[in-house]
Parts: sequence; structure tokens; C-alpha cells
Amino acid sequence: MEGDCCAHLALDRGCRRNQSCCFWPLSKNGLPKITVLMRKEPLLIRRLVALLKKIPLDFGQYEVRHTTKGKLILLGLLEDGRGKKALDLGCREQYWTQKIKAKGYEVVSVDLEPQHPTVLRVDANDPLPFEDESFDLVWCTEVIEHVVNPAFTLSEINRVLKPGGKLLLSTPNSAFWLFRIFRLFGTDPAEMQNEDHKQFFDYGEMRRLLPSAQQYGYFPYLLFKGTLRSGFSFLSPTIVVENARSKRDVLRPTN
Repeated sequence: MEGDCCAHLALDRGCRRNQSCCFWPLSKNGLPKITVLMRKEPLLIRRLVALLKKIPLDFGQYEVRHTTKGKLILLGLLEDGRGKKALDLGCREQYWTQKIKAKGYEVVSVDLEPQHPTVLRVDANDPLPFEDESFDLVWCTEVIEHVVNPAFTLSEINRVLKPGGKLLLSTPNSAFWLFRIFRLFGTDPAEMQNEDHKQFFDYGEMRRLLPSAQQYGYFPYLLFKGTLRSGFSFLSPTIVVENARSKRDVLRPTN
């Protein structure tokens, strides 16, 4: 589980995490994947990649990973949490834990690789170690694409949410227009992402998993960064989901 995984593309040498991290995955010859891909791709692709390094998309720029529009949309959906309890699922360094606490929530932070003594070790592929209806909020940024069975993980999230509780989730959008351009030149976007990504979602797939959820994206270009609904899903690099607890959203896990 790679909470807050900011390298949908591996673009930033500023990352200080190890090579197993998605921020700057390495190829078999030890070079950064993006370097290998740029060497073999046409000039258009190389120029697109160069452009991506300069604009604040959810494409792995380490310095802006917490301030991209997708994360700001999620933050704007946080309600007053006084007297409420939240689960930060895949908390990493607890950056978002602190933001959630600032809204008044009592927060339980969990991660597959805890980086602080207060963080519980939890694998999102397994049943969550909490009683039914334990939380008013589950915060889950860039985690769901790492799990083997998203339906199972989402059903567990729904189980631990209280009636009326809310899931706030973000994940890469596999239908983003730039990925389509890469495909035209024979490059699968999966090659440019973290090797641990097991799922590649678009808005339709997320709708199937969470049929009653509100979905958002954003127009991330230049100075205009407007929030979008799913009707313009190809424009947004990130899917942002707001889902209230509902029995019909609990899918049966697939084998």
C-alpha cells in the first residue's frame, strides 16, 4: 500500500525515497524508466514529458505532491470533524493526518510500511482490523490502485464507516488524454508508473465500484484549474471520489 503515491509518472529526481517507491522507478538496466522511455520515443513524446516536468499535475513531481488540484479538491471536501473519528488509510509520513486533525477529527493512521510509532501497520489487501461502524471518515489517497481486489478493499472501508460516514479517495485516471497519446506511439502508460500499481481505473470503472459516489476531476493547464465532473473525464489526470456510506456500495469480493 503506497499512500499518497505521487508518481503516476516518474519525473522528479528530487525524490529521496528508495527505488522501490513509485516516485522514480528504475528500469532493468538501473536507469530511471522515464530516461529509458525518452531515449526510444519520438520527439513529440520527449517534448511532452519535458512539459510535464514544469506544470503541477499529479504526475510525480515530488515537491508539489501535496498541492496538486486533485489533493486540494479532496481537502475542500473535508467537513468539520469535531467529535468525529477518521481513518487515514495509507498515511505515509502523516502529512494528510495532520490536515485532517486540523479539521477537528480524531485520526487513526495506518500504512503498510509505518514511518512513525503512532502509525499502525495495516495491509489494505486484508480485512481492516477495526469494528464495524468505527469511523466517520476514511481518507484514501493513491492507495486503491495498489490493492489486488479493489471491491474487497472498498467493502471493508464501507464496513468500518458509520452510517452517513464518508470516503474521500483519489487515484490516477487511466483515461487521461495524455495516456492516449503515449499509446499511439506504442507506449503503455503502465510502463511509466510504479510497478506496484495493480489497477488502472477510469471514471466508468470507479462508477461500477461505487455507483452512488460523486466523482470529480480537474482541468490542470496553465493558470486555469477548474474542477470537473466525470463528463469531461479524459481531461483530468486524477479521479477524486466522495462517497457516503451505503449498503449498495458494498460489492462482493471477487476471487
